[in-house]
Amino acid sequence: YAYELAHHYLVKGNGPKALETLERGLRAAVDYRAPTGEAGRLAQEVGSFYSGQFRFDSSQFPDGIQAEILKMLKRVAAEQPRNIYAIRSHAAYLSAEDALEIYKKTIAALKSERTKRYFKYLASYKAYPIASKVLTQAHATRTQWAALLKTSQTSKKKADIDAAAAKKVEVDKAYAAAVKALEEVISIYPEGG
Repeated sequence: YAYELAHHYLVKGNGPKALETLERGLRAAVDYRAPTGEAGRLAQEVGSFYSGQFRFDSSQFPDGIQAEILKMLKRVAAEQPRNIYAIRSHAAYLSAEDALEIYKKTIAALKSERTKRYFKYLASYKAYPIASKVLTQAHATRTQWAALLKTSQTSKKKADIDAAAAKKVEVDKAYAAAVKALEEVISIYPEGG
């Protein structure tokens, strides 16, 4: 119920107290006796605070509420490496690369196979866009190579033939990187297909 109290503090204009209350709630969520519904709701409220859904006097946070929330989430996640609510909330606001690293560390720290499987799913969800970007870059490189190849076949100039050959090497490297990235996604969460 920490989110109710935190919301109250926020409405009353006490943002620091609201964040302190959210942190206290997140720390309590690591206890196996904590109701998962309440802990999940708390994590959802952290997202509402972060997104600015709740309006308040932002002068209390010179660097912005988002920066303060990220600091708090990072601190709780570091001090409680099995606090899935803090970790998941923290990773939600990071780049895919940073979130993936956090998820990998979390998977190594977890004991429950069920929870590990969940975090493997989350990690694969963050890894896929990274792999997809690498694959898109490989496709773009192949398109460039195709244009160079066509030019070299038409012109028959050594410089054009050499440029096409060099680009072909880039294509092969780009696709090898894409395959490696996609294989990583599958290795993280094989159950995902």
